[in-house]
Amino acid sequence: MLGVATRRRAAAWCLAVVVWSCCVPSVLAAETPSPGDERTVLRQGADFERSRRWVDAIELYEKSLTAYPDSEHIKYGLRRAKVHFSVERRYSDSSFLERLWPQSKTEAFAYLSDVLTKVQQQYVDTVSTTSFVAHGTESLYLALANEKFLGKNAPQAGPEAVGRLRQALRERYWNRPAQGIEGARQAVSEVCDLSAREIGLPAGAVIMEYLFGGCNSLDDYSTYLTPGKLADLYNNIEGEFVGIGIEMKADVG
Repeated sequence: MLGVATRRRAAAWCLAVVVWSCCVPSVLAAETPSPGDERTVLRQGADFERSRRWVDAIELYEKSLTAYPDSEHIKYGLRRAKVHFSVERRYSDSSFLERLWPQSKTEAFAYLSDVLTKVQQQYVDTVSTTSFVAHGTESLYLALANEKFLGKNAPQAGPEAVGRLRQALRERYWNRPAQGIEGARQAVSEVCDLSAREIGLPAGAVIMEYLFGGCNSLDDYSTYLTPGKLADLYNNIEGEFVGIGIEMKADVG
């Protein structure tokens, strides 16, 4: 368990700006088909998602948006695939599992409050707490359909109970107004209590979805880094930058 001093230092992990695609070379890019008509794209994307090929789904949706920039279905498919990719990547990250996932409700809320304060004070654009929390709700909603997330946090939960929780999130918390940090904490606390009652979901796991989901919504280049990813970033930027024209893609793990 992290102590208070460590927790405060760890809060600096938030809002580190990284390029979404700057991790490891993609070995699947060649398998991704060229975008076809919109229905074909959605069918292929659904196939990728069912087989948990999140990188392929992301690439397909991104390419397809050049042909169908106004397609809300493709936009949501891209957002959904990115959330699932992020969830599986976090739950494959030992630094997340060892240092962030075990946080108590009180400790996890300290992280969330610190992040919201930094977003309000330092982010270039104005971000409402309602928007930040709404993206966290969406991240939790989608995580509840992710096998890795459920296997770690609620292995005994039945599909009916999970379905009731997801429905409650949509009906009661989707885009619910949250005024300031205290309003955000109140809304997330209610979700924590509901999730515990319905499927025994740990409060720390719930709050982490709001933390990561909210940060990932800021723009395409901002994310909340786990301790391990932050260390990797610092190791990579020590010394000089040299451009060699290689495109990198993220992968799970």
